Amino acid sequence: MTMEQVCRALNVRCAILFRRRRGTGATQHTSDVIQYHQRRNKQATRSHKKQRHKRVT
Repeated sequence: MTMEQVCRALNVRCAILFRRRRGTGATQHTSDVIQYHQRRNKQATRSHKKQRHKRVT
């Protein structure tokens, strides 16, 4: 067995365990993850703009 095969098997196993613990379906989880990343990107953009304005002035 190669390391890649071990990693793939472990990823599948972990995905199954995490899905059980979450208690939500894959679609809902995907939606939640997308919303989380959109919020973080929006916050990061705002933060970077503030820092740029501080340096300019």
